[in-house]
Amino acid sequence: MLLHHCLTVVITCISYLFGWNRVGVVVMVLLDLADVPLHLAKLCKYMDDKGNQWVRWQFLADRLFEIFALVFFFTRLVMYGYVCWSAHIEATRYFPKGLPEWTCVVLLYSLYFLQVYWFHLILKVAMRL
Repeated sequence: MLLHHCLTVVITCISYLFGWNRVGVVVMVLLDLADVPLHLAKLCKYMDDKGNQWVRWQFLADRLFEIFALVFFFTRLVMYGYVCWSAHIEATRYFPKGLPEWTCVVLLYSLYFLQVYWFHLILKVAMRL
């Protein structure tokens, strides 16, 4: 988890310092969207521990986790994958890349492969639901 935060901070700083503001902003937006259903699912899981019989907190937590997995897939794998591809391939058409730009691209792909690994873990958890 610490690696994810370090990569994101470095990508944001490099994109800001060297004029890739759009890349930094898109990365932050795409990586934050999946957090909402995840934290709501965790909240429901904690509420289930309180023993409240009137609300089916575990059922709600499971459905929110499923929504989280879908949002994670579309934002962090599909859409973020396009950002990586665009920064790597499309950006070359418009300006030459120096060391900062290639560093940003490598960090984007590193973060992407971390997201793929996490999605693998999410699927393992989802199979147990």
